[in-house]
Amino acid sequence: MMQLTSSLFQLINLYAQAYIATSDRSLLNEALCIKFEKATKNISKNHMLLSLFGVFFENHESIKAKAVELIVQTYDLPKNINSLGKLLIQKNRLELLPHILKKIITMIHVSENSMHMNITTSHSCNKENVELLIKSFEKKTGKTIVCHWSIDSDLIAGIRAQSATHLWESSIRKKLNSFTTTLKK
Repeated sequence: MMQLTSSLFQLINLYAQAYIATSDRSLLNEALCIKFEKATKNISKNHMLLSLFGVFFENHESIKAKAVELIVQTYDLPKNINSLGKLLIQKNRLELLPHILKKIITMIHVSENSMHMNITTSHSCNKENVELLIKSFEKKTGKTIVCHWSIDSDLIAGIRAQSATHLWESSIRKKLNSFTTTLKK
């Protein structure tokens, strides 16, 4: 798996900026973000696939291009992702594709002044608590919060909220881990 350095993060940012700049603004919306997210999750799960492209298909650009076309078709992505894929293939940087898609998602959310937040609780919450929590995060961030909820009993009476730029957790699990770390010192 590729180790991301600060220079690679800069490169990912530049590719994402170029994609945004050359794309139809009306297509840069939440529906596209959802498609990119699905593609990114599945590509990332199969990171071995991208590694194989780099190793076994090093000099086979046509096979790599077909793989990018298949990703575009499978996830109903805009056709200009094929152009991005070809550019990445030419520069031997196809492994950056999922990172670039994630960066594009973040840039779209920033432009919409929204933040997607994964909120995990140890148990289900009532509507009033959910609304209070969302309002609290909107006040802290100054953005419209779009929540993705899940339940994880391992939190042991608590909550965890995570976005691309924020992480907040208040749970018994966190306190126990902190206590254990303190005892080990």
